Amino acid sequence: MKNYNIVQGVLIILLFWNIQFSKAQTKHNIQVSNSEFSPSLLTIEDGDTIVWSNSAGFHNVNGQNSTYPNNPTSFGNSLGTGWTYSFVFTTTGTYDYRCDAHFSSGMTGKVIVNNTSYVETKYNKNKSTLFYPNPFTKELMLNINGLQISNINIYSSIGSLVYSRRVDSNNLVLDLEMIPVGIYIINLTSDNDILYSRKLFKE
Repeated sequence: MKNYNIVQGVLIILLFWNIQFSKAQTKHNIQVSNSEFSPSLLTIEDGDTIVWSNSAGFHNVNGQNSTYPNNPTSFGNSLGTGWTYSFVFTTTGTYDYRCDAHFSSGMTGKVIVNNTSYVETKYNKNKSTLFYPNPFTKELMLNINGLQISNINIYSSIGSLVYSRRVDSNNLVLDLEMIPVGIYIINLTSDNDILYSRKLFKE
C-alpha cells in the first residue's frame, strides 16, 4: 500500500509539473494578412493557445459549429481590421476555420489538437476509456469499456483527494458540481494498481 501511494503521488506531481511547465511554452501565433492564414495548418497539444493577429485587411476567424459542424467546439471572432484574437483549445480533434470575407478565394485554416492528457502507467497502457465532456461543468460521463476497474479517485492540483467512488458499472455519471473550477487528475484503479490516469478540466 505504501509503494502504491508513492507511485500515485509521483504520477500526480509529474503530470501537474508538466502542465505548469509546458503551458507557458504553448502559445502559437498565426498571421492574418493578404487573404491567408500563415501558417494555415497547425498541430498543437490540448491546452495550447493560438493567437491570430490581423495585420492587414478585413478578416475574421470563423470556426463556429454552425459553419463546421464537425469541429469539437466553436471558436471565432467578428469581421474587422487590426484585431488580435486568441483561443485556448482544450478538446482534442480537428478544427476547420475560415475567413468569411475571403472564403471563396481559399482563405481557410486547420488546427489539429493532439491529446497530451493521458498518462501511461507501468501497469496498463490501455487508452480506450472515455471521459466526456472534457472540459466539464457539472457532470462527467465515464465509459470504462470493460476494464477491470474497482475505484475512481480525482485529485486536485496539489494532490488532495476531492472525489472517490467504487465502480459498479461500465457506464457512470459522476456528479462533480461541488468541486471548484480548475485542473484535476482522475485515476482509475484496480486493487492497488493505477490502470488509467488523465487530466481533467472543470469550467
